[in-house]
Amino acid sequence: MTKKTKLLSLCLSMLLNTTSAYTKTAQDHKDFGQLVDRIIATVGGDVILYSQIVEKIQSGYPVQFSSHPAPSNSSEFILALQDQVNIQLVISASTKLGIEVSDSDVQTQIDKMLSSQNMTRASLKEYLNKEKKTYSSYLTMMKTQMILMNFKKRMVAPFIKITDVEMQNYYYRKLISSKESMKDTLLTLESIKIEIPTEAPSVIKKAKEKLAQEAYKKLKAGESIAEVANLYSNGKISAPIEYRVSDLQTELKKASKGLKIGEYTTPIKLADGFYIFKLKSQKTSKNSNYLKKKEEIEAALREQKAKTIITNWVTNARQQKKPHIIAQ
Repeated sequence: MTKKTKLLSLCLSMLLNTTSAYTKTAQDHKDFGQLVDRIIATVGGDVILYSQIVEKIQSGYPVQFSSHPAPSNSSEFILALQDQVNIQLVISASTKLGIEVSDSDVQTQIDKMLSSQNMTRASLKEYLNKEKKTYSSYLTMMKTQMILMNFKKRMVAPFIKITDVEMQNYYYRKLISSKESMKDTLLTLESIKIEIPTEAPSVIKKAKEKLAQEAYKKLKAGESIAEVANLYSNGKISAPIEYRVSDLQTELKKASKGLKIGEYTTPIKLADGFYIFKLKSQKTSKNSNYLKKKEEIEAALREQKAKTIITNWVTNARQQKKPHIIAQ
């Protein structure tokens, strides 16, 4: 691909922050050219035209901000329409927040990107012309993306906090199935034991299992491990011990998978009784694969949290503005 053919996607990629790709196209909207332009939604005093949604889809970026509340398996047309409604809500809110992007700001941003690639505005216009796109529509698209970017900087980014514990939990949940990650992950566990007497008859074993389940329910309900130990384990709590996941017994390895710090395993039957383990801490060895993937994990968590914040904002904004979808 030549520099010229890369140019438009470069300009877009520096501004867009799309989170999903959608491939399903609505059958009712296959032949856009046969339908007369019309209003299909209103947001406050603003209208959204059918042609705007067609242009979004044909640009290759049907979703630029958020398609909430449309299900992810909706048609491309519905996703693009809901996204445009949400973009209109952002533009309206940005005006009230004093988030402004002037035409000169857009021109300056384009000049910076062209300069970084040693390209000219004439080259951009030439490319747009070949793609049957107008420079004015390109400027409008760029302005919208800059507003969205500035909105996210003000209303989304400051509220995203990622802790090391969250990143390690993510690493543990996503990668624990690999042998390498099991060697890297260290768990600190403490436990209580509901003891089974040696050579106890089956009726006693069943009674002890019932007690273990009662103890687990109390722990899940929020009672402290000390209180539960006093009732079911003669007040005994094992000292915290650090284990390498790869060294755990099969039963404990399965029960501890996916645990978050402070959570408990279900009762595990071992030779001398039923054990309930509490995850006190979780870390990775210094040579861990986690350290290599730390930036990737942080980026994934930021994307998740950003999506949640945006979804919540869209939900509240729609409740206040009550946009109206006339036709889909």
